[in-house]
Amino acid sequence: QLLKKTFAGLLDAIFIVDADTTKIIDCNPAAAETFGYTRQEMLGRKTDFLHVEEASLEQFRAHLYPAVEEKGFLVLPEFRMKRKNGEVFFTEHSVVPLEDEQGKRVGWASVVRDITIRKQAEEALQQAHDELERRVEERTAELLRTNEQLEQEIEERKRVEDALRESEETLKAILAASPVGICLVRDRILDWANQAMYRIWGYEENSLLRKDTKILYPSAEEYERVGREFYSDIEEKGIGQIETRFVTKDGREIHCYLQGSPLAPSDLS
Repeated sequence: QLLKKTFAGLLDAIFIVDADTTKIIDCNPAAAETFGYTRQEMLGRKTDFLHVEEASLEQFRAHLYPAVEEKGFLVLPEFRMKRKNGEVFFTEHSVVPLEDEQGKRVGWASVVRDITIRKQAEEALQQAHDELERRVEERTAELLRTNEQLEQEIEERKRVEDALRESEETLKAILAASPVGICLVRDRILDWANQAMYRIWGYEENSLLRKDTKILYPSAEEYERVGREFYSDIEEKGIGQIETRFVTKDGREIHCYLQGSPLAPSDLS
């Protein structure tokens, strides 16, 4: 029941697809919101209608099966899909196989994240890069009149390139950060966490169930601050967002960004 509530509350679109027919067996509310269909309109349909064109679908399948056989999962950091209104948008697409108790593959779990805003930011950054390059070239032609002006222009161009390189590295890191750690907390007691979350904390899977999350914070003050500000944010806006620090099992202190929403009104207590 808790996992079903978590499935329904996630912000990324999630599809459960039959392995033989490629028909959608289930999807969460975020899937309907992302693609513009109602849940009823998507259930029972093959996933073809979500792809831009047949070539896109064939490309997806060409990546899917070899990746699953080799790694057990597929991640496409940039993959084009389309909404009901025909709008084409970029997604970060992750797929893992679902197997029955005998190990037979019975379906696929597909997580789709809309990265349209991130792509727009990348394009804006590239346009800014191109504009800066054009201006640098024009300025360089002017400053070639003297050695002193030439040195100033070289310095300016170096600063621009360093800033762009740093931005590009940051974007690459964001693309590589998948999947995201997810956990369910009730009264600040851990009810459930996925494998990614345990990897972040450095603990064995399920080793922190029913334990107070206080053990993850570097101090009682930080634990109280997060509880006060984070839950106040949820109560006011419906979604809480905060930066904090966690201490891993081996004693390392890490900075984290938390985002959460209540599964039920009682979860605000």
